[in-house]
Amino acid sequence: MSAVSDPAHHPRAPRPGDTFPLTFDALDARGDATARLHLLVGPQATPRVFRVAVPGALPGERAEVRITRRHRDLLSGCVVRLEAPSAERVPPRCAHAHPWRLPGETCGGCSLQHIDAADQRRHKGNRLRALFEARGLDPAVVQAVVPPPDDWRYRNKMEFSFAAGEDGRPRVGLHPPGYRHDVLALRECLLVSTELSTWLGRVNDWLTGTGLEPFGPRTPDGWLRHVMTREGRRTDERMMELVTTAAPRAKLLGGEHAAEEVAETVVRRLADLGREAGAPFTSIWWTRHDAQRGRPTRLIERHLEGTTTLREILEVPGTAALDFAIHPRAFFQPNPAAAELIYALVLKESGLLEGDGARVALDLYCGTGTIALVLANHAERVVGMELQPDAVRNAEAGATRNGLANVSFLEGDVGTLLEQGAVASLQEEVDVIVVDPPRAGLQGEALAHVAAFAARRLVYVSCNPEALARDAALLRDRGWSLVRATPVDQFPQTAHVETVARFERQGA
Repeated sequence: MSAVSDPAHHPRAPRPGDTFPLTFDALDARGDATARLHLLVGPQATPRVFRVAVPGALPGERAEVRITRRHRDLLSGCVVRLEAPSAERVPPRCAHAHPWRLPGETCGGCSLQHIDAADQRRHKGNRLRALFEARGLDPAVVQAVVPPPDDWRYRNKMEFSFAAGEDGRPRVGLHPPGYRHDVLALRECLLVSTELSTWLGRVNDWLTGTGLEPFGPRTPDGWLRHVMTREGRRTDERMMELVTTAAPRAKLLGGEHAAEEVAETVVRRLADLGREAGAPFTSIWWTRHDAQRGRPTRLIERHLEGTTTLREILEVPGTAALDFAIHPRAFFQPNPAAAELIYALVLKESGLLEGDGARVALDLYCGTGTIALVLANHAERVVGMELQPDAVRNAEAGATRNGLANVSFLEGDVGTLLEQGAVASLQEEVDVIVVDPPRAGLQGEALAHVAAFAARRLVYVSCNPEALARDAALLRDRGWSLVRATPVDQFPQTAHVETVARFERQGA
């Protein structure tokens, strides 16, 4: 907790523009440093405690902070003057990641570039331990955070947004934190390959003189929305998807033309810039985002050039290499190298590398089925469950592509499927359960049904430490012991952490 001096008198509750001296005590889920502001408010000197979150600051630092936003007792601020910097502070490597710029002037892609990578991981592990301890769980089960192979240039997918700058000219990049309609024009991005980073800067140079209009609040009749890129780390393939509105016509070079003509011109130039930067695109798509009030949004896809999918290969120790054909809409782990570490941990914690494997393994919230495919070499049968129809189709295609006939997938809400007895006939044969739920964690009846299985092990893959801590406590109350939790630094330079937790039946 931050050091607390005698509370100062303040004539009213804090509001934007006020400044206060603060000492920070922790990092929150977004990577902002937090402090407690103790005040005696108003003529009655009412004691109040406000929580302040400040991007770019670090635990242990003292700073003069200007309040920028307030929501009840939660405040946001920015550093006016840093009085006592932390020894953990390092200069950000990216020109767009300066922590002291005003709100709206720094990139939202990274939030922790000002912290050394090893210290980032220490903070992530400590946060998970604190959440476990608050739920009455043993913090000692949390292992050291596993580092990924690379702290930079690790993402295989990025979505760069278009927007009009203050001069009205188009730009492409990422949104500053809290500014969903504004875009910072990026000259580089250290999360993607050097070649794609070079391409991005050249795209911004080219855009300036095109007369293209991005869609947004200032340009509601605009056409450009975003461009998505993917890279195959082991295949050297690249995909580009240009996403626009569904308007039939678009502006280019001072004239108005058919949208098809403009799209072909734009992607041709983007592809040329890719080749010049050493990043040739092997698959090119144009997607029209048709959003009209009163009817469901449609995505109208058109393949323009190259292959229809991007091929990537995952190599997980203990299992055969897996081959994937990735469609523009398909989910695939944005950091494949770190994903391989996670899948290897899942396989290890499942116990399937020990003894005779398993009769039946369940992969719940399976998404596109990658974990199920990893388990398939070590179980007689694997059953995956997933709500999203497209993900189920991708999972089935992945099993077929990799020749895994012992894997099947069920479409539907996991809790509902288990409630309806979708695998009731296999109840006594399930030896291992893997759950990889969304950020909300195990919802509704899903946790109760999962806990009721007589499986010998449960492996929980979590992208949300708060949900994992909550669910681990609930599972403990239903007869499951948390044996080990191993965080993986899947997205360095951000506050995100993935965790693989192993549970065993109490008394087993």
